[in-house]
Order: sequence, then C-alpha cells, then structure tokens
Amino acid sequence: MRDIIIYKTEKEEMRFEHLYTVELHATYYLHVKSGEFSGGCTFCIPIYYIEKIVKEANEILDKLKGNTCLIDYDSDAYVRFGFEESKLFQVEGQIGGSHQSHMLKFEFEADQTILIGLKRNLLEYKKQ
Repeated sequence: MRDIIIYKTEKEEMRFEHLYTVELHATYYLHVKSGEFSGGCTFCIPIYYIEKIVKEANEILDKLKGNTCLIDYDSDAYVRFGFEESKLFQVEGQIGGSHQSHMLKFEFEADQTILIGLKRNLLEYKKQ
C-alpha cells in the first residue's frame, strides 16, 4: 500500500495521492486538514511541471531556503511550500477552485520533510 499521508500533526494533515496519468498530464488527489477544517480536490499537473517541482523541492531540502508551488492546471487551486523570511517553513494554499461551491484556504507551519513525501508521491506517475 502506498503512503499517501505526506504530513501529519495533531492539528494538520496533508494527503497526496497519484490517481492516473493521461499522455502528458498526471492527476492527483490532495486532501488537507487545517485545524477544524478539511477539504480535498484533484490537481491536474503537466509532467514537465512535476519535474520542475521535484527539482525545486530538492534544492529547498539541500539549501533550507526557497519555495515551490503546486498548481492545478484545471482551476486556481494551489499549494505553496517554502521558507518565508521568518525562517519558518510554511504551507499555504487553496483547495478547490474559487468558481466551485466550496473551497478551503489554509496556512500552517510545517517542517521541510513534507517535501520528501510530496516528491515521492509526485513521481508515482512514472510507475504507470
């Protein structure tokens, strides 16, 4: 069984799962729990952009600075991961498109190890 939980604390959780790949795009399901609120949506991401995110995540893990952003190409949903000026690692984003009936905006502090699970699950598209 694949490990789809990429980050979990008492108050926050992020699950990220590869669903399928069609030609040059991969589709993932992202579920976020932030405090008392939670939500999920699919992210359609071009393969070239997946490789860019993985490269940026590696740089962040090596240098402990910088950021990267996971963007859904079918809506305005996104998740930004990175170090802010305060030197704390931040995760913030929007689950669900603003055109949909429901969406969740969230922000929480995490540690950079969330990127290890993100990279692992982003690269699942290669196993199909």
